[in-house]
Amino acid sequence: MKRVIATARVQIMISIPVPDQWGEDCAFSQVKKQAVDSAVGMIAKGGMRQGTHYTVIGEPIVKAILVEDV
Repeated sequence: MKRVIATARVQIMISIPVPDQWGEDCAFSQVKKQAVDSAVGMIAKGGMRQGTHYTVIGEPIVKAILVEDV
């Protein structure tokens, strides 16, 4: 007997406060790169734990639904 399995991919935009700080002599391009790297690292390494306040921006968007007969 075949089973039907559905999976989905959802895009969610979030705003994460990065705890890093930069001095006045730091180039804007460096601040931008390091802030992005820090935020992505927080997500990838599970660094968004208790006490991290993030905000969901906008509505989640379902990007794809895949249905398979298995």
